Amino acid sequence: MELFREKETYKIIGICMDVHSYLGPGLLEVVYKDALEIEFKENNIQFEREKEFSNEHNEQVLNYVKLAKSEVVLLVNFQTISL
Repeated sequence: MELFREKETYKIIGICMDVHSYLGPGLLEVVYKDALEIEFKENNIQFEREKEFSNEHNEQVLNYVKLAKSEVVLLVNFQTISL
């Protein structure tokens, strides 16, 4: 059984791992956003950067998923030693 959007999700996770491997942890969030934007464009991956939510929703990841109305949502923490 194939998971929903498995190939696309696998590709995106691979890009995130490549960016993290190249830049390492500890940089400002904007550096990772810029790097991901470049990589997504080079790989023809559609994305929306900086999707805005009101402050009342910032604390709950599940609310992000619901509000984003996206088919797949990935939350990636680049501040760890390893993804």
